[in-house]
Amino acid sequence: MTRTLIDIEDLLVWAYKHQAVDEARGHVAGPGVALMRWDVAVDPCAAVDDVHPDAWTVHAHVRMLSRVQAGLVIASAKTATRPDWMPGAKVVMAQVLNGRGGPAKLYDDNRNVVGHRVRVALELADGAVLVGLGAAELEQARAMYSAWRAALVSLADALSKPALMEGYDVVFPCALSEPWKMGLTGSITKRY
Repeated sequence: MTRTLIDIEDLLVWAYKHQAVDEARGHVAGPGVALMRWDVAVDPCAAVDDVHPDAWTVHAHVRMLSRVQAGLVIASAKTATRPDWMPGAKVVMAQVLNGRGGPAKLYDDNRNVVGHRVRVALELADGAVLVGLGAAELEQARAMYSAWRAALVSLADALSKPALMEGYDVVFPCALSEPWKMGLTGSITKRY
């Protein structure tokens, strides 16, 4: 049988978006199964019958990841996107507006204007300003991207063993490890 060379991201999209391995019939394992209600009706037509054995292998390895990494991997694969690392974002100070849309002023004890109110905000590469978000949210977005990429590397390493997969030879992800350190400002989130 011919084996296909495939990037780990493409393999995950195939397993979760096209094969829907996590929604397949008979798949009732995992955390929280004991807490499930068994008196609910399930439409048997809504579940996938034939799931490729390689998709089951991928799913078994994804389930060995931490909950955060598994959630990131599955969500990204189902939507065929990469986690948003807020490319080109920078922390800025944005003016607070008053009720009429003008800048809110700061006053001293004598009611003299001494400046304008400002808040921490994130300015994205496209010029949009997200007031209320700051350095912590930017670091969190980038930490999530790093966790996702680390999970891909771990999965690619585990799934690249020749006897493990029937039809695929898995290669490491082409996603950059820390694209924000390379000065990239364009977003490469959509894969398909």
